[in-house]
Amino acid sequence: MKSRLIPLILIGILAVVLLGLGIVKGNLFTVKDIVIESQTVTDDDIDAILEIVGINYSDSMLSIDSEKACEVLGLSGTYSCDAITLVYPSTVKIHVEKRIPHAVVESEHVFILIDNECNVISTAQSYDDYNLPTFTGVRIAQYSYGTCLETKDPYQKNLMLSIMETLYSQSTVGLVSVVSLEDPSNMYIITSTGKKLQLNEAADVAAKLSHLATDELQELIFSDEEFTITLYKNSFVIS
Repeated sequence: MKSRLIPLILIGILAVVLLGLGIVKGNLFTVKDIVIESQTVTDDDIDAILEIVGINYSDSMLSIDSEKACEVLGLSGTYSCDAITLVYPSTVKIHVEKRIPHAVVESEHVFILIDNECNVISTAQSYDDYNLPTFTGVRIAQYSYGTCLETKDPYQKNLMLSIMETLYSQSTVGLVSVVSLEDPSNMYIITSTGKKLQLNEAADVAAKLSHLATDELQELIFSDEEFTITLYKNSFVIS
């Protein structure tokens, strides 16, 4: 009985080994389908995403480090990655969104493109084609693609977040060309028509910017007259 059992055990072990080799080197667990799950990514982005994560059709599913690939995608700056899911035996699902540019931050040597959470998308010598508000006077501590821009004064970053939220929520972002954060006690903005709007102290900046949504202030912004406008919490003054 024992003499028969030993060969059977050996045959069973050999079968398991061969099956394992077939799985690893064969096509049972190879990538056959890559699904991009997103609300913002277009077909033009797919090739770029796959190049960044380094996942290709016919790759072994067992060789994919999904967490690392997701991290690399997020650090690209252009995309944020929620997760990369491996659905065995052969499907990869990439949960990704494209970061939407909201503003530009002026640095000493380059301009930094950021999204609504101050995450860095990219850097360039100019972003004129975007027609986005530019923050000047920002004291930057550090920045890198795909991570939140850090300011030496945390209050400056909070101001940028508040200003972006206000401008985009009331659809007045197109009226603003420059936002100066150099001096929080003497803030101002330059409109797309070149008019200077004085904000003075940074307190109540959201309330002050809410006046941009009024017809009266918009009429002044687009007028040909030269004057300075000072925005207060509950009103604005022309001088």
